Amino acid sequence: MIDQSQSTSKEPEPGDPATGGPEIERAAIEVDFHRTRVGPGGGFWVLAEVHNDRPTPVDAVQVEVALVDEAGVTVGRAKGGLRRVIDVDESAAVSVLVEHPPLHDQLKVEARAHELADESAPTLPLHLEHAPPERAELGGWFVTGEVRNDGGETVTGARLEILGVDQSGKLLGQDWLELDPIDAGETVAFAVSELRYDEQPARLQLMLRPPKR
Repeated sequence: MIDQSQSTSKEPEPGDPATGGPEIERAAIEVDFHRTRVGPGGGFWVLAEVHNDRPTPVDAVQVEVALVDEAGVTVGRAKGGLRRVIDVDESAAVSVLVEHPPLHDQLKVEARAHELADESAPTLPLHLEHAPPERAELGGWFVTGEVRNDGGETVTGARLEILGVDQSGKLLGQDWLELDPIDAGETVAFAVSELRYDEQPARLQLMLRPPKR
């Protein structure tokens, strides 16, 4: 068994706006704004959930946040997204970092995605087990567990997504852990710390995600 103990990444999962890739044709999909939380350097995170209401799977999800003043004028924008396939009727959490925000009165959040004709989300041959999350002595939360590769090949680039959720099912925070390569039949242990939220989470959700596209 290999041990992997580290803190999670606070960075969002970027779409092509963050990577400088070419723009592609996208269609509007549903998005539900949940809340904001303090970010680095005077900025803030926008936490939201996208829902694929298109008739096909989608990828290259792009979420745009518009900062609007009292007169209804857009005074700033920020973009983020997801770099994985979202199946039909599937929902996914997304975090967008708004850096150096100007004075504004409200936020408007929109989401668009690239429709796929004949592709679905990949199935990972991985099995996740974890202990109940616990409070850390110095604040925040931590969780330990393990991931087993039941497939016949090494899995490289898999990620662990950790969501803090309140009583109403709204996001409190989103964190990522990049897993080391896992050989066929191998089990990798992990310990994630520094999970902090603005209020007591009702639950923490841990999910395995495929490598970034």
